Amino acid sequence: VRTCALPIYAVREAGLLAIATYGIVFTEGRAGTLQEVFQAAAQNYYRSFGWFSPMVLLGVDFWTSRFPVVDVLTSLFEEVDLSCVTVTDDLAEAVEAIESFTPPQFA
Repeated sequence: VRTCALPIYAVREAGLLAIATYGIVFTEGRAGTLQEVFQAAAQNYYRSFGWFSPMVLLGVDFWTSRFPVVDVLTSLFEEVDLSCVTVTDDLAEAVEAIESFTPPQFA
C-alpha cells in the first residue's frame, strides 16, 4: 500500500517562500527550482502575503530560452506586477531589485 504524504521539501519550500516576502532571486536549476518559481508566482498572483514580492531570475538565456518561464510570467501577470520581475545576468542588478523594494505597508 502506497500512501501520499506531503514531502518534507514541499513544507520547507512553502516556508522559505512565505518568509521571502521582500523578494527572492532564482538561479539556474531544474524541476525543484521551476516549482519554486511557479509557487512564488502563484503566491504573488493571489497576493497570499499581502503584496507582490520581487522575483529576480538570474540568467537571461536560461530563463528565456532553456526554460522560458519569462513567457509564462509575462502572460500571467499584469504590467504593474511585471515591474517587480527582473531578468538579468548582472549580480548588482539582481541585488538592486531586491534592496530597492519597499513593501506597500512601508511606502
